[in-house]
Order: sequence, then C-alpha cells, then structure tokens
Amino acid sequence: MPTAMNVHHCRYHKIIKWAFGYTSVSQLCPAQRALKYYGTSEPTAENGLTYDTAIDIAIISELSVCDSLSSAELKRRIEKTLDRSIFPKTYYNHLKMLVSDNLLNRDDSAGIGKLVFYSLTEEAKKRKPLRLLRTDPDYRLTKHMYYHLLFQGIIKNNRNRISIQDFINRSSIYGQTLRVALTLLVDSGLLLSPEASDHKRYLLADPALHNLLRDIVDFRKTIQQNEGKSERRQIIEESEMVNTKNKTNSRIVAINEIKKKHANTLRDYSFLSDVIQIFCPLLFPELPYRELMSL
Repeated sequence: MPTAMNVHHCRYHKIIKWAFGYTSVSQLCPAQRALKYYGTSEPTAENGLTYDTAIDIAIISELSVCDSLSSAELKRRIEKTLDRSIFPKTYYNHLKMLVSDNLLNRDDSAGIGKLVFYSLTEEAKKRKPLRLLRTDPDYRLTKHMYYHLLFQGIIKNNRNRISIQDFINRSSIYGQTLRVALTLLVDSGLLLSPEASDHKRYLLADPALHNLLRDIVDFRKTIQQNEGKSERRQIIEESEMVNTKNKTNSRIVAINEIKKKHANTLRDYSFLSDVIQIFCPLLFPELPYRELMSL
C-alpha cells in the first residue's frame, strides 16, 4: 500500500500528491478514501504533519448534539472545542472526507453563495452508539468483538452447543470486552436477549441479517471442504484477491452471488461493513483489508 510520502498511482485517477497533510477527496479512488478512514495508521504528509483526527472527533461530537449546523458555525464551534484555529483548507478537506465516507450530509440546497449545512448521516448515527466510528478510541477492538460475537458466538453456535455466556467466559483475555460489546448489540436492537426472544439464547433480531451471516459462514465451510484450507488461510488469500481482475475466480463468483442475494441487507446494514469484512473481505473490496482475525 503506498504511503502519503509517495506519489499515488491509481487506476481510478491521475497521479496525486498529498498537500497540507491531505489530498483532494474528490480525486481519491474508493480504496484510498477508505484508507484514510479505516487505515490502521494515520497518513503522514510531505510536510511532516499527520491527519488530525481530533478535528473529525470534534466535528462528529458537535453534530451529535445538533441536528444541523452551517459550515461557518460548525467551524467556530470546533475551534472553540479544540482551543485553536484551523486552516480553512484543512477544515474543508475534513468535511469532504467525512462526506465521502457517508458520515456527513452536505446540504447546499439554498444555492450558490448561500449557507451550506452539515449533519450526521443515518449510517453515522447507527455507528456511533455501537462505537464503530474511527473516532471512537476502542474502534478496532470493538469491531473485532462484534465479529467474534456475531460469527463465532451466534451463527456458528446456532445449534446451541454452548450458551453465549459460556462462549464469552472461555475468552479469559477479552471476556469483559465481549460482555460490553454484547450489551451494545442488545441495546442497539441488533440482538434479542434470551428474555426478549423467549429462547434460551441470544438471537439476531432481523432474520435477513442472520441469513446473510449464515450464508457467509456456509461459504467458508464450502471452501474448507473443497480446498482443505482453514478459515484464516482463506481470508488471507481473499484479502489478496480484492483488486484482482479475474472475475471468473470461483470464490469471487460465489461472493457475487451472496451480494446479489443479500443486496438489500448489505445496504441496510452498511454500518456493519467493517465487522463483516473481517470475515469476508471480498464482500467489501472498496475497503482496504488491513486487519486479519488477530484477536
């Protein structure tokens, strides 16, 4: 993956250089836009600066308590919060980045020369209580906990071989973190508790989401049976297939069928995309796959 210190070569656009710690968001290809949001490290600019995540945190924080703010008012508020002025180009590049990541709405319907208003998107509002925004301090750990709960604890444990609590108790290191993640999933309405579902186990509230995750798990089982490869080996291989042009690859064909079958569910649960991507990178090839199942 090229770094911000280098000139970027991409089939989606012409050669680009970072400027003032950023580059024009509109010129970035989908993978590069996502890298600035999902990357495991912040890009370094030619002038030695790093991407200032504090600005993103302040923007999201202000819009979390206000339905909508004008660009000027939002800038005034975050400068007050951060207790420093922000270079206009830096500020607007952050806004463009958050808009391109589908976290901010930009309303310029008043016309040219009029006020432009910003607000959180529905996806951002869904990510925030789940702590799935990059600005959340435990973002990476939290999404891995969701992966373990949804795929390992719920879908793979569908026959109730062990209870979800026993599953959590077996993780001596991350047990408490898994419990917090489980509570967040229940509070968000994604999971039904045993009391709410009249079952002795936790269930996904939406059968459509359950069917999507089940089909992904079945896809993994099929590959393991046909090729004799572990899930981890499959995921590593598929992370390298993301940019392949070989559309006839059997795995890519199978994933495309899953995409077609569950198109509506994938759209409705796009706020879980980086959780699902841990287990199935080919479902979201526009996002750079930077973290394997390391937890």
